[in-house]
Amino acid sequence: MTPWTFVSPASRGIGHEIARHLLQTTNVPVVVTARTNLEEVKSSLLKGLGPREEGSGKDALEKRLHLHHVDVLDDASISSLSESLKSTFPPSSHRLQLAFLLPGRLDPERTITRVSASSASLTFQTNILGPLLLAKHLFPFLPTSRTSLPPSDDASTHLPRTSTIAFLAARVGSISDNRSAGGWYSYRMSKAAIFQLAKTLDLELRRTAGDRAMAVALHPGTVRTGL
Repeated sequence: MTPWTFVSPASRGIGHEIARHLLQTTNVPVVVTARTNLEEVKSSLLKGLGPREEGSGKDALEKRLHLHHVDVLDDASISSLSESLKSTFPPSSHRLQLAFLLPGRLDPERTITRVSASSASLTFQTNILGPLLLAKHLFPFLPTSRTSLPPSDDASTHLPRTSTIAFLAARVGSISDNRSAGGWYSYRMSKAAIFQLAKTLDLELRRTAGDRAMAVALHPGTVRTGL
């Protein structure tokens, strides 16, 4: 089965750099999403990337990059993406090898009196429902316990052998680690939910895929991004 990868969103920040890294270090298709300015995002993702191997050029990189418009707050938008991916990467012959589900926003309420219902609701929709709905629609592309996996080849050398859904978590979502700083109510709550989402999906994948697929929550540390 042919592997492919997925990054959403990839318009800026961590997702942008992960997508560029996958383009540069693997030979597999890289599916990315953005909500606006798709052509600008595409140009930015490809900017400065050189061929991974002799004889391959920018055209080969561009051919491997699949950019889709997706609004992670809209289930219909993600469903439309899924239908399109079924045509490009049929689950009968392809497997989703690595996916980064990264939607996020931050409103750093330093005190509970600064919590806004509308802002907190948007944070929960973006940081929790966004990854949840993406995982829902990507689930059919993951291998099952009956999937026959071929020996590792050069195309997937830099990818985990186990198909992996990676959610963007954060240390501030840890309850036991929240000892003195406090604050950031909606963001902390949303990241605590991501740990639960990753754990619950991982348990389901153990039942459906055995050791062929897993879900993890990643804490990237402090990263200089627009967030």
